[in-house]
Amino acid sequence: MITWPIDYYFFIPDFMDKYSACMIRQCKESGATLAKINKKTAEMAQFKEMYKDQIFVVLITYSEVLPAGLLVTLISSLNTKTENTA
Repeated sequence: MITWPIDYYFFIPDFMDKYSACMIRQCKESGATLAKINKKTAEMAQFKEMYKDQIFVVLITYSEVLPAGLLVTLISSLNTKTENTA
């Protein structure tokens, strides 16, 4: 979780520009209507603006890692429980 903000701020500060362009390009290539393309463009502009806030970057990164961490913890605890009872 700590690695992404470091990578983002020090090594790839233009990530959101590239990501936004990629998402809009994919929308266009999928044959979306002009209204959908405009909606996606506005959505990406808003997300890009939110990504300027360091707290948002940390929270969004944490929300990506949390489900996987909970799943691994659950599986590990079940595995430990079965080993102790055997």
